[in-house]
Amino acid sequence: MLKTVWVADHHEELSEIITGLVAEADRYGLADEEREWIDELARDVRDDELTPSTMVFLGLATAELRTSPAVLALNGTRPYRVHILLAHADTLRSQFADLGDAQQGDAA
Repeated sequence: MLKTVWVADHHEELSEIITGLVAEADRYGLADEEREWIDELARDVRDDELTPSTMVFLGLATAELRTSPAVLALNGTRPYRVHILLAHADTLRSQFADLGDAQQGDAA
């Protein structure tokens, strides 16, 4: 229940991050087979179906983008937009994961 409420509370922010990740995947030309989870998230946003499972898909999607050859080839001397989006997604995923820790602490 707590996780569902968190996703609802962060709906707009999650939608913006996911839309940005999709745009970056397009920008760097990820092929269909390189962006399965990114496209799954795009459908979730389009259908307005963000759920706690979206956070799992977000982790898989960020891994797809982060490890794509085009992103790995970027010059590491400055953060690119893609890096900023990935860091923001990581922050949201960490906040969401902390909810599980809080729930376990409440149950103890």
